Amino acid sequence: MANFGAEGVQYDMVDGKPIFKDSVLNSDQPVNNQLYAVGSQLQARGYFQDYNYEAQWSNKFALEGIALYDQGDYLIDQFLGVAFNADEQKVYDKYWGSVRDYMLERQQTWILGTGDVEAEWDEYQAQLEKKGLGDVLAVMNTAYKRQYGN
Repeated sequence: MANFGAEGVQYDMVDGKPIFKDSVLNSDQPVNNQLYAVGSQLQARGYFQDYNYEAQWSNKFALEGIALYDQGDYLIDQFLGVAFNADEQKVYDKYWGSVRDYMLERQQTWILGTGDVEAEWDEYQAQLEKKGLGDVLAVMNTAYKRQYGN
């Protein structure tokens, strides 16, 4: 459901694989928009992403590009995150929201050309530290080492 929608509605199982119906692939609406409309491919929920859902409606150039990534061994396993203990979660919850928002605001400013990355970088780094990025990274690293042993 998360990747392909409902069996028999958006796709059929063919040789054990979900294959989109022609009505989905040939609709006036993009496939991903059709899936959003029925509750699939939602960005706010974590789930295993199956690229095969996208491969079925990608053009030949996109598929060739993905093949190059695969052949060059540039695709890496997905990082599924870490499990915090209660104290780590408190630190993360306290700081991460404002740190993330600040990072996104600065990125947008620089991408739009209304800021100067070189001139503002040191102040940017100082603000991240002031907002608690160091604390967030510390709890993430602790949780990572506990979970993955590295």
